[in-house]
Amino acid sequence: MKSLLLKKYGDIGKALSFSEIDKPIPNDNEVLIEVKAIALNPIDIKIAKGDLKAILPSIVKKPKLGFDICGIIRKTGSMVTSFKNGEEVFSRLPLHKGSGFAEFVLADPDHVASKPKNITHEAAATIPLAALTCIQAISKYAKAKAGQSILIDSGSGGVGTFAIQYAKSLGLNITAVTSHKNEVLVEILGANRVICYDFESFLDDGEKYDIVFNLIGDNNPLRSILAAKKGGTVVSIGGPPDIRFVLKLKINIIHKLLLYPLFGLMSLPIKILALVKGVNYYRFLTESDGKQLEIVKGLIEKGKIKPIIDRTYPLEKYEEAFEYLKTNRVKGKLVLNKIY
Repeated sequence: MKSLLLKKYGDIGKALSFSEIDKPIPNDNEVLIEVKAIALNPIDIKIAKGDLKAILPSIVKKPKLGFDICGIIRKTGSMVTSFKNGEEVFSRLPLHKGSGFAEFVLADPDHVASKPKNITHEAAATIPLAALTCIQAISKYAKAKAGQSILIDSGSGGVGTFAIQYAKSLGLNITAVTSHKNEVLVEILGANRVICYDFESFLDDGEKYDIVFNLIGDNNPLRSILAAKKGGTVVSIGGPPDIRFVLKLKINIIHKLLLYPLFGLMSLPIKILALVKGVNYYRFLTESDGKQLEIVKGLIEKGKIKPIIDRTYPLEKYEEAFEYLKTNRVKGKLVLNKIY
């Protein structure tokens, strides 16, 4: 079968190439999925550049890309009872599992859910990573309750557009940060208030929030803590990893011991500020979870969440797609069709 593989670390458009590899065979507790569409994510670019080699050593020997997929189950292992051949499904493949840029891919049934009936394969492929990130950030870590206020920093990207809709479904009061050109988009998605970062900072008015969902790195986690209420929660996927982050990594104990002091030092300024301000801070790594995707499936079928696709490309134009992704101007998600 054909697969788009990362042959070397570097610029993703140049480092990828098509290869002919053996079609995978599922073990007793795996399903074989014929991939129909796959969404791009910024983490694909980071892996290709080699930025994550220190914390994800499993990708050094066999780097894999492409984690948001939608397709059709073509074969199930002997122990699989939750899915059957011919069923349309979507999944967020674990980072060590990939690669989704292939005609067929293996998946653990616990990481798979039935595709929402009212959307296309392309639309469903945009959902898994963004959905799981939002559910785990807003519900699991922040323990959001109806009526609470939430600041979503970067509301027009793949995670942000989903976060606004998910927060709305929970009954939260939403403030979204985006550029002026995307103001109308985030309002349509459900933001009660929009802060345009090209005109003002979310710290300018002194407003404090029960939850701050930080999606950007640099100094934004520190600024997010300043925007949170005392006793509030900041959940980040953009800040430096902390000690708790190490526990989630699938690495050996020696590697974990080496990373503990490094991550502890990197996150120390954030931890100190959070302690001083009385704010709970979580930096987490999204985990694959089919049961959570089933929750999302229900929300989509009820019309409470709508996938946002900026552009769709045929697979052979992957270089063009990744070049656009690198501009950081994508509204929602980018998708590749699996055309062979």
